[in-house]
Amino acid sequence: MSLRPRLDTVSHQIACEIKLENNVKIITFRSTLNVENQTSLPIEMIVVDSHGKASTGALRIDPGQSMPMPLIDAYEKRFRLRPLKGFNFDYSWSLPLHWRQLMSRPIRSISCKHQTPKEPAFFFQGQAIFDEKDPGTR
Repeated sequence: MSLRPRLDTVSHQIACEIKLENNVKIITFRSTLNVENQTSLPIEMIVVDSHGKASTGALRIDPGQSMPMPLIDAYEKRFRLRPLKGFNFDYSWSLPLHWRQLMSRPIRSISCKHQTPKEPAFFFQGQAIFDEKDPGTR
């Protein structure tokens, strides 16, 4: 659904999720930009501005879990990913990703360089899932 009123000619989108747990309705409002970890390793996500400056701390996403981009940041800011430090991993952050980039090329390779130059990079495969016919995705 779209939030009203528009801000600076932008119609921000919000997702509403309703669950029933132990006969209690749980209603969650979140941004429509959701990062899902389908790897076997925990990953980290950080939100950055257009200059690459971090606007949040690292957010952990465990295997099989997802993390919505903070609602206030979803339209203008970008995010970066990397495998969680530990497990003898020491990878740098991926290049910043913006939702418009994901929509223009929905399937892409995302790489994180190892801090030791002789070690291989870590690669993710990113996929954006959206309804191309929905006017809110334009």
